[in-house]
Amino acid sequence: MTDEEMRREIAEACPNIFRIAKESGDIIWMRGEHEQDCDPLNDLNAMHEAELFLKRNELPLYTEWMQSIQRRERDEYKWRYIWNATARQRVEAFLRTFGKWID
Repeated sequence: MTDEEMRREIAEACPNIFRIAKESGDIIWMRGEHEQDCDPLNDLNAMHEAELFLKRNELPLYTEWMQSIQRRERDEYKWRYIWNATARQRVEAFLRTFGKWID
């Protein structure tokens, strides 16, 4: 997937966290009552918010995808520690968990 496709898919998958600005197409992160521009591919805080909405039964699959992505990227040392995942890796795992990832 392209970066833009990933951004759009994560925004559509998490409408309670992100929205797409109509005029610019930018991703907006809604933090409580405030909004700010956001790139979910580079923002661990934004992806943390998205992860909070994973249901208990979705966590094992999300974890498996995270480990698979880290192994694929040959991050041999860190693959067991999903908390070391980058925002981009978290977006991919999130989208794969919900069948939104396009190869």
